[in-house]
Amino acid sequence: MNLEKVHEKETFTVLLKKDIKMSAVLHYLSERGYTQEDDFLYLLRNDIVEKWQTETLVTIDFEPNDRIEFSLLPASLPQKQWDRFFDELSSFGETFGEGTKHMEENFEMIEKSSIIERWSEEITHDCGDVSGSDSVAILIQMEYEK
Repeated sequence: MNLEKVHEKETFTVLLKKDIKMSAVLHYLSERGYTQEDDFLYLLRNDIVEKWQTETLVTIDFEPNDRIEFSLLPASLPQKQWDRFFDELSSFGETFGEGTKHMEENFEMIEKSSIIERWSEEITHDCGDVSGSDSVAILIQMEYEK
């Protein structure tokens, strides 16, 4: 059982088009409901959040060289929320992106299904339950207490 790997955040890096003004990016994200805190932004879920789940759907970090990182914690979210994450990533990428990377490789939305399938299989294999479940949360908490 590799719980450290299961609870890792997954990050997708959007490479911004040239001449994109950060004020336009921040306005767009604000209009979509993102909240800015310190040097990052986050988007809360819009469904019922169980007490053991994360209420954050997307976290955004601004990186040097016109790169913006979109992150989520798949194991702490119900799988149906993963689609909403990809919708956010896709919408932003279409508006401001020149390309997207995942794990240092180019990423296209056509790959979404295979990534979702891999996450689901890894979480079920390593935890014996589905993402966002209370038993997965308990196992992750136990890993932090080591």
